Amino acid sequence: MSDHCQNIQQAEGGSESTARQKKPYHLFQYRDNKYAIHIDSSSVIRLDDPGYDALSFLLKHDTPDEMGAFLSQKYDEATVQSVVQEIGVLKANGFFFEPAVRYDEEQQKKYLERYSKLPSQSITLFLAEKCNLQCGYCFVRENKVLDHGQLMSWDVAKQSIDFAFRRAENIDNVNIVFFGGEPLLNKKVLYKAVAYGEELAQQQGKEVNYSMTTNATLMDTEMIQYIIQHKIAVLISLDGAKEVHDSIRPFANSQASSHDVTVKNIQELMKQGSAVSVRCTISSRYLDRIEQYRFFRDLGVAKIIMEPCVGTSEHNSPFDVEEPENATLQKQDDYFLDKILEQLGRKEQVLYNPWDFLLMHIHYKERQMPCSAGRDNASVSVDGKLYPCPRYVGMDEYILGDIWTGLDQEKYESYLSGYLHTTKKCENCWAVNFCTGYCPWLVSLDNGEFREPLNWWCDNLLKKYEQAAWLYDMIRTDYPHCIGSIK
Repeated sequence: MSDHCQNIQQAEGGSESTARQKKPYHLFQYRDNKYAIHIDSSSVIRLDDPGYDALSFLLKHDTPDEMGAFLSQKYDEATVQSVVQEIGVLKANGFFFEPAVRYDEEQQKKYLERYSKLPSQSITLFLAEKCNLQCGYCFVRENKVLDHGQLMSWDVAKQSIDFAFRRAENIDNVNIVFFGGEPLLNKKVLYKAVAYGEELAQQQGKEVNYSMTTNATLMDTEMIQYIIQHKIAVLISLDGAKEVHDSIRPFANSQASSHDVTVKNIQELMKQGSAVSVRCTISSRYLDRIEQYRFFRDLGVAKIIMEPCVGTSEHNSPFDVEEPENATLQKQDDYFLDKILEQLGRKEQVLYNPWDFLLMHIHYKERQMPCSAGRDNASVSVDGKLYPCPRYVGMDEYILGDIWTGLDQEKYESYLSGYLHTTKKCENCWAVNFCTGYCPWLVSLDNGEFREPLNWWCDNLLKKYEQAAWLYDMIRTDYPHCIGSIK
């Protein structure tokens, strides 16, 4: 166990005078390895069998003097004495103190006041409240936004970009994201927005970056060249193989295959030198992520994002992945963990890593908001209203202001406070210090309030964190040069 205790010995514990109501560490096994996650420091420690058995005993008994006798039933005297000595070192360094994290209403209020006033470097422009596809699971359609059929005017887009640059304050770069509906239904305003953003960036000595989420069916040679010229990062929605994609993402007014058009334009983008990322929505109708992965790998894309189809707490659809379907997806995780390590071993780019953000939280040991809702994810509707992120557009109870008067601080802090209140259930969870919780939109109700995440959601996330801890240990052990690239 001694080789795996250094990370803990350097961690500071809580107050020993506090009654130990919480467990100071979490134990788990994954594959052939055994681990402890120290809750206060968020350190991941690989354990040998004697160390694991000792820490297991101490989780269940407040009688450390009996630990030696317990271990003696299984291990020789030298091993037992070594473990007892190391436990003593851990105790002296605060390893067994109760975790110090608390949910204090006053501290939370002060945190939100600071957080809500931080500068922001990104804005999302909802260029089109219309789409040329009719996807079965579309959250934009669920929000009734597509019923409006409107396009963002140039005046609203210009004011949005002005707002983004003002809000960036002293940040050196500004990110402008084009979204919809389908943003390429509004090419005229997109062109003007890119030119205006570049003009402002030059005037203010900043850098401006552009990205776009699109179904890619409206791309032509001119648009592809424009994307390359202006270095617009594209995330293309594609649900894998033709039969899967076309059954869920058909054209709104045509029997033609949207899959064929999307793939053709992806191939042309890559031919012109664009590093294309794809986003695949995994629905309950097709749960084979492995086959989807192989399709995207063979297509030659640079990055794969696969996310389960989910609705808010109040709105579910036949396409949503519920607990039984999620159990099927979990069985595929080992395949992707092995793929990540294989690609690192060959010094190849990792194509698909659903644990990337979890690895970042473990590595940097920072507990954050789950996303930058209202800040870097702030989204502007076609009429200039500000929402926390694109998923909220059309949900009137979540309007946080507008591009002319700015973000309403009171509404924004109330939104954040409402979401964070749902995380009170997390206080005694072992992952409390680095888990960011679930997407706020998923726990948002139509009336502007929030509900706690479902228990199986939390169970799934904790399983992901254990897998991420194992993966983190594998990377730092076998590919330590890759640790620095975790972002």
